[in-house]
Amino acid sequence: MRTQPGSPVRQSGEHVTASTTDSATVLRVALAAVRAGVPVVFRGKSGVGKTAKTTTYFKEHGYHIEVVAGGAREASDFTGLPIERDSMVEYAPLGWAVRCNRAQKALAFLDELGENEASFSGMLRVLQDRVVGDLPLGDHVALIAAMNPADISVSGLHLPGPIANRMLHLEWVFAPDEWSAGLRRGFVSTGLAAPEQFLPVQGSGTYATVAGRVLGYLRTQVGDLEPAMPVSKKEQGQAWASPRSWHNATRVLAQLPADDEAATHLVLCGTVGEAIAIKYLKWVRDNDLYDVPDVLDGTVTVDWTGRIDRLWSLADSLASYGLHDPKRWRRALDVLADGARTRPDVVYPAAHELLRSVPPGQTLSRAAQQAFASILAQIGVVSLAG
Repeated sequence: MRTQPGSPVRQSGEHVTASTTDSATVLRVALAAVRAGVPVVFRGKSGVGKTAKTTTYFKEHGYHIEVVAGGAREASDFTGLPIERDSMVEYAPLGWAVRCNRAQKALAFLDELGENEASFSGMLRVLQDRVVGDLPLGDHVALIAAMNPADISVSGLHLPGPIANRMLHLEWVFAPDEWSAGLRRGFVSTGLAAPEQFLPVQGSGTYATVAGRVLGYLRTQVGDLEPAMPVSKKEQGQAWASPRSWHNATRVLAQLPADDEAATHLVLCGTVGEAIAIKYLKWVRDNDLYDVPDVLDGTVTVDWTGRIDRLWSLADSLASYGLHDPKRWRRALDVLADGARTRPDVVYPAAHELLRSVPPGQTLSRAAQQAFASILAQIGVVSLAG
């Protein structure tokens, strides 16, 4: 298992908990979520530096900062104020959103997230659609929130389920050594590495690999895609599985190295919940999944008579690779064509997806033409021979 700088060493198979997770891993996961465009909420007791450390870190690395305290806001502070313009009523964006958009890169820090019920409805569109008033927030605007646990907050409120399910939930980890160093410096900086050093950019195929694994798992654990919504308000206000939170998990995991197990565990716990996170990680470990780049470059040969769940995951990953990287579209179909003789039930859905999205100028090998002739006829393609 890969260990990041500053991460605690654990025995293989040991689960990561709040007591073993370090602040460096939490920050790494938060940065992955920012890069993926998934809103983050830090939950931790008052006075441990959630707002101060986060805003200081992003500010020292070039972000414009806007702190929006939910405890003193109304819904209109997020949905915008109605104004009449040219005989039409529009919703004017708030100053904080305009300033974020004007900056090169910005952090909108939604503080005191759970302190004011009146602001919840207004936050929904901000968190889901990234729109304030009628102003779309640019991709360069990060959304991070912070809140106290309900049992120690002023209002005692839990997050509504629709808000909670849109976010990556992270338990704040206080680092005494970082605080001590900050006190010596006067807290003018965090002294931590820049985001691009802390979290190197992953290759273009990482999303395809993650998507294939997630789809492979959900084909075997269908009930985990859309289980019953939690009943209690406390559970609704935390991480729980839905198609939306699985998509968020996939997007964030695609920003992390595949062997960063500590961060992977936190992402899954913070999106689909700890119980499913443990099941998913065990499934990945137990199934010895194919490394898709090795399959695509011919380093690894696929055994199409092998386990069905392993093959489903591979087929889904190949489809995702081909859809995201036109240069690998033809090669992905060639690999699938090889499997069509043995497992057409596995490869045909993936091939169908690829053949419905032909990159400009692409052609098919003769083997793929023959293997998928029925699909080509079904979608009305006469020939892609090349």
